[in-house]
Amino acid sequence: MSDILEEVKQDNNITWSEDDEYLINLIHRAENRISDYAGKEINISEDSDARSLLISLVRYMRNKCEDQFEKNYISDILMLRARYRIANMNENEDREEETAV
Repeated sequence: MSDILEEVKQDNNITWSEDDEYLINLIHRAENRISDYAGKEINISEDSDARSLLISLVRYMRNKCEDQFEKNYISDILMLRARYRIANMNENEDREEETAV
């Protein structure tokens, strides 16, 4: 969490620690939203595209304009969703092949 917190603070030009709890709360909310976009729980530490979206979403949340996020990042959200749907389809096909054997 501390890595993501530091990235969020850098993105928002925050050098103080007084807002860390507030930012951590926003990060958790943003993680849930990004996972909802993808259709499954995502490990933000392992997915750089999802991590980038999360950092941007936290910036929008912090500036009280999160309603504009989807509009401005729709192509990135759709790409993320498509990538995870394809991965899920491939996993399901692999499982079917394993059970058929």
